[in-house]
Amino acid sequence: MNYPSACTTVFSVAATNGTHRISSYSSTNPRVDFAAPGGEYSDWGKEDDSRPDGIDDLVYAYAYQDFWVNDSNGGNYMIGAQGTSMASPHGAGFLGLIKYYWEDVVKPFESNPNLPSVLGYREVESMLAANLLTNDVNKESREFDTTARPVWDEHLGYGIIDLEKALNSIDAFENGYFTDMDD
Repeated sequence: MNYPSACTTVFSVAATNGTHRISSYSSTNPRVDFAAPGGEYSDWGKEDDSRPDGIDDLVYAYAYQDFWVNDSNGGNYMIGAQGTSMASPHGAGFLGLIKYYWEDVVKPFESNPNLPSVLGYREVESMLAANLLTNDVNKESREFDTTARPVWDEHLGYGIIDLEKALNSIDAFENGYFTDMDD
């Protein structure tokens, strides 16, 4: 529970592996808000099969290789990595996208003055608690477990980020299904 993730207006992100479980290295504590893909140097296998598939379950991103390596790719490589350092940018990008979608695309506040024009920390926290931004939660073991448990836990927080669900939830504010943040 270190800083900055322990600050009151900072979202703390846990990391998940290839089977949507908490990664073995990820923090679990009372400050976790949600989870995002963080990868893991392990081989969990395919979702529909318990046998390993021979591929580490990492998060892949472009990285710059040091200049002394002679290559024909201009120094840019796709590398696999694991860590909350991989989960954190997923969370930040997710939050940035839903803020943009709320404030600049859908603008539900234009048709309903009860809604805020800015999607701030309190509003996002309310949407997380209402299970509008994350998928099924409270699942340490997910295989063959399809029961949704929409409450917080210290492993995945309010759940694993789900952009499609979040955008559909924002659309529900725009079409009047939700009339204010307390609905």
